Amino acid sequence: MRRSLFLATVLSVTSPLHAAPDTVDPVFAGSAGQVFTSAEYGGGASVLVQPDGKILFGSNEMAATVGGNPLALSLTRFNSDGTVDNTFFADNNANGAGTGIIYDSQGWPEVHALGLLSDGKIVAAGVMQGVRTDANVAPGNHLYSNSIVRFNAGGTLDTSFQTKGTIAWPFGGLNYIEDVTIQPDDKIIAVGGFGGFQDSSASPVITRYGIARLNVDGSVDTSFHIDPAEFGAPTGVSALRGYFSQASLDASGNIYVVGAIEWGYSYPAPYVNVCARLFPNGRRDFSFNPTLPANISEVRGITVEPDGKVVVLGPRQSPATTSWMARLNPDGSVDPSFTLDPSLGIVTSRPLQRDPSGKYLLATTTGASQDTLVRILSNGSLDPSFNATAQWTNHPGGTAQAGYFGTFTTAPGGRIYSGSGFDSVNGVATTKVVAFEGDTLPAALAWTATAPTVAENAGSITLSVVRTGPSTGAASVNFA
Repeated sequence: MRRSLFLATVLSVTSPLHAAPDTVDPVFAGSAGQVFTSAEYGGGASVLVQPDGKILFGSNEMAATVGGNPLALSLTRFNSDGTVDNTFFADNNANGAGTGIIYDSQGWPEVHALGLLSDGKIVAAGVMQGVRTDANVAPGNHLYSNSIVRFNAGGTLDTSFQTKGTIAWPFGGLNYIEDVTIQPDDKIIAVGGFGGFQDSSASPVITRYGIARLNVDGSVDTSFHIDPAEFGAPTGVSALRGYFSQASLDASGNIYVVGAIEWGYSYPAPYVNVCARLFPNGRRDFSFNPTLPANISEVRGITVEPDGKVVVLGPRQSPATTSWMARLNPDGSVDPSFTLDPSLGIVTSRPLQRDPSGKYLLATTTGASQDTLVRILSNGSLDPSFNATAQWTNHPGGTAQAGYFGTFTTAPGGRIYSGSGFDSVNGVATTKVVAFEGDTLPAALAWTATAPTVAENAGSITLSVVRTGPSTGAASVNFA
């Protein structure tokens, strides 16, 4: 006699199952991860996830193939499955057509920062001279806008954003934007190494010391400016210049910034590190007065947490084997609830971001490159569930090397994206861009068959339970 056994569900699990957050998404790796050329230099420098799930990667000029066409991409948008969104990519190939970011000086264009306006328009900033809107051949059709451009949501050039862009430092030649922060009113806070802005080629130069705010139309917001003397720069010095790496807004519209102000013509130049809170008009709020470690070389990252506290990150000058990362109270005092795991050594984050669950992604240096991506918990301890290692086997130098993670972000839903120099991550082939499952992929237990039919005298039988989705943790099954 045969009998059907209807086994519908797993009734108990001894420990919670969870998706392995550092699992590389094989679908994304098989699509987006195959667009760029491994044996060419270049890597991702910025990443932004749109509300519709599409992913923008900014980079220096990366050799790529899209639809069989060789391109040199510095800005690419992927659909959520990793396929290229053919309505939007900026190609600097001399034979390309359509939108392209241009840079005619030595080197190549680099998109260091991406920002999203409330209407879906996209800000791209970094090292560039502007955008071409047709084939990159003479006479061409170019909009010259140093360091910053804006695109419509569909990828076309937004010609309502009119600015000549940045001008160089008065000494040293730096002329780029490192990061952008979009205010709720869609004004843009731009930080980097520059000496000022021009609204147009016919407009006067408006001096700005590495930080400026732009109106929605691209013009300089003249109501916002900093005073270097408020940060300790001596009055009357020559060649005064500023470099800022990140800005972050609090709920009141105040602006936290990190960077440095330097002056003079000597090398190395005298400087003061800056970790400050600014009022909306750019003047310093002295009620936030952190004491930076004496051996810190600079402060590179800053982000405001939902409760108003601030997390900052910077490398130490001596010893040069560790980094400094701290949580600060609104008055600048150190919050003892956070201590960075000392085993991590030197860590970087570009930019420093808090994920939806209060964790932070950091790249660590185990050798000569930032080849390991880790995550820390809200208290600064290492999150054991996330550890990713990059390799660059087909390196353009001819010898396999450790890869490196240059930029990374966590999407609102928990998925993690990263980009830079590698052609495999955690053993999965993916070139220069990668997606991790993060904390999003559901994990479950299921029967291989829910209604097996067996003979009563068949002896022992095997009923199999399988995991769906990458998951970890021991589990037991109640066969009731």
